[in-house]
Amino acid sequence: DFGGYKTFTERFCNGPKKASNLKELNWRLWNTCFFRREKAKVLTQLPDKTRQYIEMDITTRLEYEKAESDLIQYLRVFKNADDEKIAKSMRGEVMVRMGILKAISARGKIKAAAEFIHDVIDGGEKLIVFAYLKEVVMELKKMFPQAVTVTGEDNATRKQMAVDAFQNNPDCTLIILNYKSGGTGLTLTASSRVAFIEFPWTFSDCEQAEDRAHRNGQKNNVNCYYFLGKNTIDEYMYDVIQRKKGIANGVTGTDDVVKENVVDMAMDLFKGRL
Repeated sequence: DFGGYKTFTERFCNGPKKASNLKELNWRLWNTCFFRREKAKVLTQLPDKTRQYIEMDITTRLEYEKAESDLIQYLRVFKNADDEKIAKSMRGEVMVRMGILKAISARGKIKAAAEFIHDVIDGGEKLIVFAYLKEVVMELKKMFPQAVTVTGEDNATRKQMAVDAFQNNPDCTLIILNYKSGGTGLTLTASSRVAFIEFPWTFSDCEQAEDRAHRNGQKNNVNCYYFLGKNTIDEYMYDVIQRKKGIANGVTGTDDVVKENVVDMAMDLFKGRL
């Protein structure tokens, strides 16, 4: 239907954003193989959902700058690697170092995030908090011992107990989850506030997590808060995700996006310093 891989990439994957002729692609998809029913049209009584992006200073600035400097130095070596096998073997290390930057930024936002959490739950409201790293979830659990958590270590029974407590117990005002274990399948409509300490790699992961609260049974507008470390990879990932979201929306009318190539992301992020 689309002329094969080579024809498809030449026609629809050109340009600086690796996306071209999106209106044509959208038309051809809808006329050949694509069908979508939007939540807004199917669940017409569902309240609105809004997003806020909150910049904050990180407490791990020195550690972050050192890791960033190390990554830039490594990228220079990667960029100049003339042997394809050597470059391929180095890609994994680039991905690891990008993950380290994300982790340092996330740990540096815990203090500011805790202040935000206190403001919400001390005011008598419930709050859903998502993180990517287990260590961030555990650190928040130490700071808020009455919170329930959902992580990869929980079996189905423990996960459901945490969800039931949050949904039904008025004294249980905080649930902390990681994306992989709590980002899909759960109903958390007891709260209309969702906070994100870390960005996952795609916007669709964000939206899936938001929809733990934004689903049937929700009576209030859902407010989603994304914490961005100032002058960190967070701000760049936000820009990438929004750009990719725009491209995906132009193609399919949906915000789902494929996972970004982490190595390409790193080269683009630091291109002015290589």
